[in-house]
Amino acid sequence: MRGDDSFLMTSQEMETAVRESIPLTVLVLVDQEYGLLTRQTELELGRHSHTRSINPGLVAHTKSFGARGYAIEAADSPRCATPSTTTRSP
Repeated sequence: MRGDDSFLMTSQEMETAVRESIPLTVLVLVDQEYGLLTRQTELELGRHSHTRSINPGLVAHTKSFGARGYAIEAADSPRCATPSTTTRSP
């Protein structure tokens, strides 16, 4: 489980998982903010600035590595019961 910006900063790990056929499931929570950076600057400076982000299409980004990607809009979505791994898409 990762935040969206954390996922983007480390998504090269997905390429390794696909290349090495390592099963991997990642749940990405979208809040469009560098959460860790926001908290750190608030602790150190008492405020934060420029920690919001606009994400690319995360599903398309995932698929660009040859992995499967799904957007889940609600907890009762059928996709919630469908495992997704880094297995190459057909």
